[in-house]
Amino acid sequence: MPSEISRIAVVGPEDVVMGMGAAGVDVFAVQEGDARSRVEELVRAGYQVIFYTDNLAGALKDVVKRFSQDALPCIVALPFSGLKDEFDPLVRAVARAVGANLLGPDKGRTGGAGEDIPKEEKV
Repeated sequence: MPSEISRIAVVGPEDVVMGMGAAGVDVFAVQEGDARSRVEELVRAGYQVIFYTDNLAGALKDVVKRFSQDALPCIVALPFSGLKDEFDPLVRAVARAVGANLLGPDKGRTGGAGEDIPKEEKV
């Protein structure tokens, strides 16, 4: 059920999405087989923006296509399955925006998730 503050949900693997609740979004940990039914449930519950991790794209293809011509709900993929250096700016921007790294431990990338925010960028 949507919180009073947020009509935004994030859907994906638990290890990826759980920290995002600190950013004020409602978080739903799902496995690929449960993604479609969960997103459809969130649409019916009135969520206006639903982010999902890109590893769920195949399971959600039909749902995303069905709502792609409507303004709401906006269903958007987040590039998290195999973050590479090109996504480090996204990781750093989220960390600057919320004052903490919510995207998990460093997975061998330089300047990415898991590193402290440099002093000049701390909120």
